[in-house]
Amino acid sequence: MDGTSKVRPGRTPEEEPGIRVLPAPDGVAVVTVTGDVDLAGAGRLGTAVGQALAAGPAALVVDMRAVTFLDSSGLDQLVEARRACAVAVVPLHVVVAGNRAVERPLEVTGLVAVFTLADSVEAVAETLDATPAADEDHHHDR
Repeated sequence: MDGTSKVRPGRTPEEEPGIRVLPAPDGVAVVTVTGDVDLAGAGRLGTAVGQALAAGPAALVVDMRAVTFLDSSGLDQLVEARRACAVAVVPLHVVVAGNRAVERPLEVTGLVAVFTLADSVEAVAETLDATPAADEDHHHDR
């Protein structure tokens, strides 16, 4: 080794982080994240979460199925997103769908127990749709 090797080589275009904020039906905001979420791109995640929360959604979903790399900077932004959602009283769901690039860092750090993980945005929407119905059924049982 010559001492100049890098842990992460330069990014290919597919690894460039991409973040989109989409309002979804029923007031659920979706932040879709693709590529590497590291020091260079993690701040964009925080900005996107802030933008999504500013719209006053009923819930926030961070879709990380297409993330190829997640480092401590990205984890920090997820923790900050959780805090911001708690302050706004907006449930946060993180879609991982078995993506080991996301699941592994969450497991290693113990953060897997902190977040509500899901397999798809649709599964989150179904869960949210089922919650009021379950509450109504509960009221009829009394």
